[in-house]
Amino acid sequence: MTSSSLNEVAILISILFLPHWGFVIITGAMTAVNAANELQLFSAVSHGVSAAMAWLVYHRFFSRFTRSRQEPILWAMVVILYYYLFLLPQIVGLYLLFDPNPMPATHIISVFFVNMTPELFATLLITLLFSIMRQELLSRRETERALAEKEERYRIIAEQTGQLIYDLDVTTGAITWTGAIEINTGFTKGEFLRVDLKTWETMIHPEDRPNAISLLDEAMASGNRYRVEYRFRKKDGGYVFMDDNGLFLRDEKNSIYRMLGTMTNIDERKKAEKSIKENVERFEIIARATNDAVWDWDARQDKVWWNESARKLFAVEEYYPQDNYQLWQERLHPEDRERVTQKYKNVLESTQNFWSDEFRFRLPDGSYGYFYDRAYILRDEQGRPTRVLGSMTDLTERKKLEQNLIQAQKTESLGRVAGGIAHDINNMLAVILPTAELLLNQNYDKHTVHQHADVIVSSARRASDIVKQLLVFARQTPSSAALLNINSLVDETRNMLDRFLGKNITITLHLEPEIPFIDADATQVQQIIINLCVNARDAMNNKGSIGIETKMVELDEAESAKYNMPEGLYVQLSIADSGTGIPPEVMDKIFEPFFSTKDIGKGTGLGLAVVKTIITNHGGYIRVHSQIGVGTRMELGFPVSQRVTIPHVQAQKPQYETGTGTILLVDDEKPILEMGEMVLKRLGYQCYTAENGYRAVEVMNQKPVDLVILDVQMPGMDGIETLEKLLEIKPELKFLFTSGYIGADRLQLLHSKYPDHIVNKPYTVEELSKAIKKLLDTQSAG
Repeated sequence: MTSSSLNEVAILISILFLPHWGFVIITGAMTAVNAANELQLFSAVSHGVSAAMAWLVYHRFFSRFTRSRQEPILWAMVVILYYYLFLLPQIVGLYLLFDPNPMPATHIISVFFVNMTPELFATLLITLLFSIMRQELLSRRETERALAEKEERYRIIAEQTGQLIYDLDVTTGAITWTGAIEINTGFTKGEFLRVDLKTWETMIHPEDRPNAISLLDEAMASGNRYRVEYRFRKKDGGYVFMDDNGLFLRDEKNSIYRMLGTMTNIDERKKAEKSIKENVERFEIIARATNDAVWDWDARQDKVWWNESARKLFAVEEYYPQDNYQLWQERLHPEDRERVTQKYKNVLESTQNFWSDEFRFRLPDGSYGYFYDRAYILRDEQGRPTRVLGSMTDLTERKKLEQNLIQAQKTESLGRVAGGIAHDINNMLAVILPTAELLLNQNYDKHTVHQHADVIVSSARRASDIVKQLLVFARQTPSSAALLNINSLVDETRNMLDRFLGKNITITLHLEPEIPFIDADATQVQQIIINLCVNARDAMNNKGSIGIETKMVELDEAESAKYNMPEGLYVQLSIADSGTGIPPEVMDKIFEPFFSTKDIGKGTGLGLAVVKTIITNHGGYIRVHSQIGVGTRMELGFPVSQRVTIPHVQAQKPQYETGTGTILLVDDEKPILEMGEMVLKRLGYQCYTAENGYRAVEVMNQKPVDLVILDVQMPGMDGIETLEKLLEIKPELKFLFTSGYIGADRLQLLHSKYPDHIVNKPYTVEELSKAIKKLLDTQSAG
């Protein structure tokens, strides 16, 4: 090939790879170097201009076809354009200008074709070969670039997943590693690439190594997926938990030759699992160690887990086929069931996450114990309960101690007001006795007798009311919450306070009308009022004023946090006095048992301790405001009942109930027998009397009796024993018990066994007549 054809090839190469300015410089330089005269120099310029024009044509019209299958053909077209369209006209013009003996243009062209055609074909061949080689080179570069991008993308993704990714050559044991190597192991990628199968085995924790290798051998033999967890040694010598997950590839002979897999760092998961396991073990130990009945209700599956104490309490296995809510509900005391279940339901339907309550609960032996139940509620995104965890604490023994404390304080309170009570009763007796003597010793007309009798009846009723109030207040009965209108209780207690506190104490009431009902034990709330008013009297040295106020308040979030009470509505009972006030230095001690500022012998220090106990048991709060020389104000809050309130029903005017039949009256007090016989005959009944149980049995054997009225407490054979003997004689006999006062246990037994067969002394003719009529009408209906 001539130097000219090499120049053309160089020009074409420069068209492909160089920008325009580089192309012009190289082509011009290459042709100018070989120029021997002015003609050849201009010829070099013509080559350069033609090449430039070819370059422009290619890059203007054909460059978008680069790297396509048409590229070699396009290059052939460019070469032909270069020779015949651009170079030929310039060569003809140059010869005509510079040759002293120019040949005809047609001759020049024919010479050009003869001389240049071999070079043209050589150039075309070289160009085609070069274009094909260039296309292959560019294609390989593009493939390598795409592969490098994929590898980089794969590396980034692998590192972002936090996994180690490996490719094991099963035959040689060599492993190719990628992914988050340094993050998980502490080794650099270059250091870790030296880890092969044998090294990998040594880096597994000695305790985990046998299992990991054994499972790998089994997986290789079977071709199944490899999955194992083990501790893997890091660069610093520590270990990290890894989840190794790999699968095997087979060749055309179905032989395993390669294993691809990932190693995932599960250190945090293992720590969480360990923590959960420790917490579960700790919970189970606590659940076994505690005497509380611990339960865990899965609301979605309606299954309950019970600890041993709960299973004993409910007398069930761990999973009970019956509805667990119903199982709990049916064991609540009937008097507590509505209140407790309504409060529990309200909490579940709200957004609250805590519930607690106290109630009586039936034990496996049929008796009832006091329990404090509380639960924490877990909810889903929609606020629906998904799980409820709780525990029931047996308060029975504590309640007995509290009851003893309350009873002791009642006794103290009665002692402190005994003088006032005695004074009132003596005043009434001072009316009754002389009036009765006048009736016995004087002959009065019928109208005067009726006037004196009205005075006796009125005074006797007042004395009876005082005794009844004292019996209710002093009675040792279990706490029982019921719907209570606190205004009515304050009005009722006011009558007692007027007698207890003396004439020098002024009591004013400020009661908010339409006050909501509360769930409370009326006797205990009345004890609170009496305790605080008696304390107020003592603080005022038996002279001053006491204000009693009721109103509804609402605890907001701040007050709720301050007093550690749930937010919501409360009925607040306030008792204020005009006494000396409480010194600030003892304010924090006033609710401690046996703490008292009174002189020895004037108080036990149980009054305010009992008040706080009662308030706490009712789920309420107590606040004290006191100023020296001004007085003290006690504010007691009771949660508003969530049950439907019961409207007050006005009592109807009492009426006597008359009837017919034979009644046996049994009492060890002769005056009661005489008065009772007279009353029963006036009501229309035939009456027999007996002064004791033995005499009652004799009468029963001799006379036909429809109903027997028995005093519970009699010497020898008491009322209950007497009834048993009489029922042996006549099983269908109707009966009615009367008693001035009996112990709490016997009273509770009678009320539970014979709820409609008791009339308390002193009773009115109306009360007695209605009780008799009810029993005899039942007999007639039967």
